[in-house]
Amino acid sequence: ASWQALIDTEKPALIVCDHSPTVVLAAAGFYPVIHLGSGFANPPAGLPFLPLYPPAAEGARERAARVQASISQIRANHRLSLPTQVSDLLGWAECFACSLPELDPYRSVRSPPAIGTLHRLPQPALLGDRAFVFGYLAGEDSRVIKVLESLARAKVKCSFYVRQASAAWV
Repeated sequence: ASWQALIDTEKPALIVCDHSPTVVLAAAGFYPVIHLGSGFANPPAGLPFLPLYPPAAEGARERAARVQASISQIRANHRLSLPTQVSDLLGWAECFACSLPELDPYRSVRSPPAIGTLHRLPQPALLGDRAFVFGYLAGEDSRVIKVLESLARAKVKCSFYVRQASAAWV
């Protein structure tokens, strides 16, 4: 209701928001919305959410059902179409996932792909003698082993935490 009141007071020609699903909910059907966000914050509309963090998968359907019921109630109050799932919310805006396509957690199901970063990436710095790389990667990503092998071949001093690493890698 607060977003709706603010939007109705300002009466914008367009709303541009970053990781703001409640703004999309308040404006959808009344004002055009562009929703920007990282790959995590901007999952594909119309598809079930992927369990990106396996321990959170338990109970995810029940949580999504509660959120969907709230969205449906708000939409019904305004006599607007109801969502069939929570991610339908993002279909009520023009959405742009702002991350490198290769790092987008929804890259396997997102169409069109992520548009890239909003800021120019820094030029890679040459690693000096004292340089050390630390990384945190997802073991279920098939590219991780290639990244680690490349670093090993380049003799880069590094330490990586690989979430759910395959036992075969050890």
